[in-house]
Amino acid sequence: MSGPAADGAAPPPVGPPRRPSFASGLPQRAEIPTPRTIGVVRWAVRLSVLAFIVPTAFAALRQADLRKTLRKALTEQAPDYSATDIGHAVVVALVSVAAIGVLLSLLELSALSVLRQRRRGGRTALIVLTLIHLPALVVISAFRGGESADLALTALQAFLLVIAAGAAIMPATRHWLDAKPPLAVKSLLVPQQASDHPERSEPGR
Repeated sequence: MSGPAADGAAPPPVGPPRRPSFASGLPQRAEIPTPRTIGVVRWAVRLSVLAFIVPTAFAALRQADLRKTLRKALTEQAPDYSATDIGHAVVVALVSVAAIGVLLSLLELSALSVLRQRRRGGRTALIVLTLIHLPALVVISAFRGGESADLALTALQAFLLVIAAGAAIMPATRHWLDAKPPLAVKSLLVPQQASDHPERSEPGR
């Protein structure tokens, strides 16, 4: 006998030929790591929310005294109004002030989330919200009683918001937002799996 089998050589492999590897000639973009300023923004916004929650929670515990003080002040300024109308006005004012503080805090957390997704809209929203929140803090603190501890936490919250807005406009943050992420190049030639080419049945089976 003659042939490859008689000479002891291995039979040729069965299956499709191996496809060559694919190399992309497209230029690759350098990956820019997340700057530290984003971490500063993250912690400053979260701590500012905490600085709002603590005095607001204590104010809620003594809401009866706050209503009494506000009712007395409104009675002196508007003696023609009835006690019922003044009571309703006090409740509406307290609820509105608390709702404004909660809404601004939630919007700032949302702006932080958008900024961390590398979207410039989050930075713009955070700056605008800070400009709105700073004067609102004075009103919120006044309705909460304005005690020394409350004033200190209000000042701390304002300071943290300024720090967050300042870090959001730093050159490192702007460069990170303006830079485009690396190109995700996928190979057009995918190796065929064995399951894609089932063995053909022999004739007669």
